[in-house]
Amino acid sequence: MRSRRLLVLLLIASSALGAFCAVRWQTAERRERATKAWTQTVMDSLIRTLPIPTPTDALETRDSLYWVWVATLGQLQSRRWQQEVRRAWTTRRTLLEPFDVDELRRRGLADPARQLRDSLVAHPELIPVEGVLGGTMAFVPGEEILLFSPHYAFAAFEDGHIGGHMLLRFGVEAEGRVFWERLWVSQD
Repeated sequence: MRSRRLLVLLLIASSALGAFCAVRWQTAERRERATKAWTQTVMDSLIRTLPIPTPTDALETRDSLYWVWVATLGQLQSRRWQQEVRRAWTTRRTLLEPFDVDELRRRGLADPARQLRDSLVAHPELIPVEGVLGGTMAFVPGEEILLFSPHYAFAAFEDGHIGGHMLLRFGVEAEGRVFWERLWVSQD
């Protein structure tokens, strides 16, 4: 009798461990895909080459003003690429217009994109789909929540087995309190 209880307990523990590992594996694969896509975007933007003009006949030596000019142009283009990558990194997966971001800041959100995403992740009760096989539905955090103007969000949700997408409307009350309204849901 005691060995049977121990066997059942070990079976439950191994099932829970297997489910935990499966969820972690899926999360790691999703992050890998996102990283590959981001890296490809950055590499594609860097492929754009700087057209270097040909030297004129008036320049006779290699250590001339022409080569200094070419190096300066290369540095300027590199800085532009770095600024573009930095801008894309800070604004990725948000289509909020600058004036919307300013308005959200006036309403009390210091970092609107991050705070809105965190607020949505903290409200899994908005998901009307029940989890299966013991899973609990939750929003996929991070860049899977797309914010866009005027006050909408498109978010993915899952429980590790099934998932879906949802369109929501958000509003920000005084002191930065965010409220959400579910508009549309699609289960995958």
